[in-house]
Amino acid sequence: MTSNKKVKKIIDLLGNIAYEVIRRKVSIDVAFKRVCKGRCASNLNKREYLYNLCRDFISDYIKLKCISGDRDVSFRSLARLWLKVKEGKIKINKLSEWCELSFNEWFYKRIIDLLGEDEGVNLLRSLNKRIWWIRINTLKADEDKVVKELEREGVELVKDKNYSYMLRIIKSPKPIRLLKPVKEFKAVPQDKASAAVVEALNPEPNDYIVDLAAAPGMKTSLIMMITENKAKIIAVDISLKRLLMMKGLLKKLGVDLSRVHPVLSDGVVFK
Repeated sequence: MTSNKKVKKIIDLLGNIAYEVIRRKVSIDVAFKRVCKGRCASNLNKREYLYNLCRDFISDYIKLKCISGDRDVSFRSLARLWLKVKEGKIKINKLSEWCELSFNEWFYKRIIDLLGEDEGVNLLRSLNKRIWWIRINTLKADEDKVVKELEREGVELVKDKNYSYMLRIIKSPKPIRLLKPVKEFKAVPQDKASAAVVEALNPEPNDYIVDLAAAPGMKTSLIMMITENKAKIIAVDISLKRLLMMKGLLKKLGVDLSRVHPVLSDGVVFK
């Protein structure tokens, strides 16, 4: 394949990803699965490279709109612009702070109003960084054993100082989902912020807890892990499909399903 054809394929990929994320309002993960199904590289390393490329492009979306100065610029045109910027072919004039950070102006101003300029800018910069976290599932395995398994696979990690079961992944030789402890549900990808929400709740055995946006079940499974499967949870979600998927995931994670009661509802009116 010629260089021009490779560039065109990347531009098409980025344009389609942007359409899914911006127009259809889905996550980058969902967009990548939709666009790449049966079409992107089958090689895992190549696929991971393309995923990271798409993620970086979407992260720079608002910045690119600022650079282009065209409200109606197409997604593919933005993709071409982005590649040229990455290659240093375009000189960029100084941008406003919100453009440079690639956040909407109203959002930027709101954060600065709430936190002040220094703390607000630091927060927004941190949101642009990709940090991988995984949670050790103590319903299935011991913390130290899982850490040793991951290290044997060549994973570089740091144990979180706040929650011992949370691990920050510094470097992994393969995609997180393909690590053996993750495939065996001894560990599960979960953001630290999600864990912090559960910890703030301080769940205890025999507590009755209502999760009003339960699927896909990460917080529910963490509650059950912290309480050693002794809490009782009403798991509410608006999607029947997601509730069914959640039930399957919870079972694989070792959650006692007799203590989790799924409810199909919008969180306001039970169905």
